[in-house]
Amino acid sequence: MNREINNAFSAAQEANSVKPGTVWGLTFTNEYVTNAQTGNRVLKMIQDNKARAQGLRLSVGTRVNICRQIWGGENQAVLINIAKSSDFIMCNLYPGPGANNPDRAVQEISDAYYSARDGFWRYNKNIEVIIGETGWASEGATFNNAVNTIENERKFWEGMKNWAQTNRVKVQMFEAFDEPWKTNGEGEKHFGWWNRPNNNEGRYIEKATGKVFT
Repeated sequence: MNREINNAFSAAQEANSVKPGTVWGLTFTNEYVTNAQTGNRVLKMIQDNKARAQGLRLSVGTRVNICRQIWGGENQAVLINIAKSSDFIMCNLYPGPGANNPDRAVQEISDAYYSARDGFWRYNKNIEVIIGETGWASEGATFNNAVNTIENERKFWEGMKNWAQTNRVKVQMFEAFDEPWKTNGEGEKHFGWWNRPNNNEGRYIEKATGKVFT
């Protein structure tokens, strides 16, 4: 773990020496906080490396899919401690079960975001709350039983873009390219904005428009 952290610092320094501001922060793990034990490991990583990051003008935080538990639940206590020590926290937020209307889904994400943000701000008024991941599959079945079509994916992406710009919130969309090798559900393969028809050729298709990029 220390080697990975040192590599991350080295990469950030190198990138920012080439173009200042390329790397603004370091995220310690993704969705690793699932209980008090893993949460405290992440908390220690953040605390042990915060001064070093500040010396390089980098922010520190983590990325979780349990942001709602800041209001209560088995992980509330460790989330509070993480919030107090972090500069930012990334919340992975997806529309809930039965999502079949992209406009309503955007509103659902908005409500979840502001609820989480207000919860974290109770313990650290300076923490930046970011949507670390959200998305919509273009086909196949997914965990939230969404109606997965290319058109709904396009509407959701466009809706989240407009919402992010209006509310000045950082949002990371899942994801740039389909991942056909995934085995945990057909829909998990199809969250990309682009599809690569053949792995043996450098050709990508924008699913929403059919445009080909090489």
